[in-house]
Amino acid sequence: MADSYYSSRKPQQQQYDRQIGDSDIMKTEFRRPRDILLSVVSEFHTICSARLADLTKKLRDLSSKSTELLDNKCHFRLAEVAHSLLKVAPYDPITMSCRGLQRYMNEVLPHSEWAQEAMRPALIMVLRRIEKTFSKIAKKPTIRRLTDWNAARSLLKGVYLTLYRHPYIVHLPHLKSLVSGCQSIILGDQSSFAESSTNLPSTASIMGQSPPPGFCSVVVRLIAMQMIALGETQSLESVCGGSSAYSSPEKIEMYLMNLILPLCIRISSSIKGTTILLPLKQLYQKLARNSLEPSLRTSVGPSTI
Repeated sequence: MADSYYSSRKPQQQQYDRQIGDSDIMKTEFRRPRDILLSVVSEFHTICSARLADLTKKLRDLSSKSTELLDNKCHFRLAEVAHSLLKVAPYDPITMSCRGLQRYMNEVLPHSEWAQEAMRPALIMVLRRIEKTFSKIAKKPTIRRLTDWNAARSLLKGVYLTLYRHPYIVHLPHLKSLVSGCQSIILGDQSSFAESSTNLPSTASIMGQSPPPGFCSVVVRLIAMQMIALGETQSLESVCGGSSAYSSPEKIEMYLMNLILPLCIRISSSIKGTTILLPLKQLYQKLARNSLEPSLRTSVGPSTI
């Protein structure tokens, strides 16, 4: 009877293996041409940008002209290609880590001129999809477990470099929600997740585990850059989650170690961040005092800059 059971299971296993193989082939056929296209364009953009900067120093005519290597249509088509890969990225670590997508995010986006209104839709399209990608990582433990954190770090680094070179994009849609979502990931803030621990018993333990230091470092840099770009229009209270940050000693410790202290270190190393460094230090001192003396928790008021 056992032999008949295993013999009946064998065709099913073969069919399953064949389906898995077909799925991998389809993913490769979908990913490879898009990956190669983004790699080629990124290589072209990087080499030609360096050459153009060289020529601008030598030729006076070029220095007075605004020269773009890629026009609006090219940027929009490239954004569509990157969008298609980012749509698959949360479910496929290989797609998230593909070289073309990484190069596009770190070489093309930061070095394009996004001040032109006609080019903004391409950037907004990419930011919207990245925001959805990290939202899925934050909300779904199954996706979080499969995430390639090095690839995720590189994608966020591209967003950081773009914001660093073009601070005026800080008000674009989806950037604020992207930063908030990534902040929730490094804090393990379970209140922002859609799936409850009643449905998934392992959610609490999974969300409590911090991502690798490299990913957390880029998130802190992105938060700091956003604070510097927004200046006085954003309060530290809103960045730190308002009064919810003081709800328990455990949460205070989490905010201190994973967000406030890294932000202090990061912003203190930036000349641009000197205007918000003092309020940040004051908030750090209040939270640290609260963690030692819980009775003072109610004395922590909102801090503004």
